[in-house]
Amino acid sequence: MRVRIQYSVDLKDIPNKVSGFLNKAVDELDDVSRSLIEEQSTLNKGRASGDTIVILDDARRALARIDSILADSQAILSGYVEAKNTPDQPPPAAQEPENAIPEG
Repeated sequence: MRVRIQYSVDLKDIPNKVSGFLNKAVDELDDVSRSLIEEQSTLNKGRASGDTIVILDDARRALARIDSILADSQAILSGYVEAKNTPDQPPPAAQEPENAIPEG
């Protein structure tokens, strides 16, 4: 079961965190690729078995995990880019309400 968690990091640390996520995705993708290349070779020799079905199912599941990592990374980076491109604004308490009556 997958669950969504939330924690905070400094804005400047986000690219490094996402890089770690992408590193995991690349490693898993490499594993899937190697496994499929080996299975393709076996199939080219005219051999297919129940193991082939299991390997294909494992590859599909791994690709779903990779897709999830990429979707999370994309969402995190979208928020990061938006935060970097948004000028600093004073805290809401420092702003006067639009309908405030001027003093004096």
